[in-house]
Amino acid sequence: MHKRDSYIAMEKMTAQFDGKHASNAVNLSTKKELIQAYSLVSDTLDEVITVRWYSGRSKYASTIICSLWITGDNRCSGTGKAGGYGYDKMSASFSNACDSAGITLSQNIHGVGEGAIREAMGAIAEACGITKYLIIGHS
Repeated sequence: MHKRDSYIAMEKMTAQFDGKHASNAVNLSTKKELIQAYSLVSDTLDEVITVRWYSGRSKYASTIICSLWITGDNRCSGTGKAGGYGYDKMSASFSNACDSAGITLSQNIHGVGEGAIREAMGAIAEACGITKYLIIGHS
């Protein structure tokens, strides 16, 4: 899924964990349609970050739900959703999932595009102490 990206990084994004290890993510694969997924894999082939986006199975479904899982010492997870029209719902729901998981990003990525999601995933990985990684898109 390639979309026009309105996100342009002005400075390096950073991420901080609140330390509460929230566990709010939900695997909706039996109830919703998986529309996109990203995995961030470290250089030791550990899957550090998993992100999945779901949508209703109706052709009129407009809400996107994002589930985010972080492994390791900063283990946490969160779920966010975004509906309506006129902005990038994947980055908006990802931003909301970060909030739900207790992750604060140094830049607002709500609704600005998929490039921001990838940069945020990198910032989260670096906050986990991982500097060498690969982000893989799949569904």
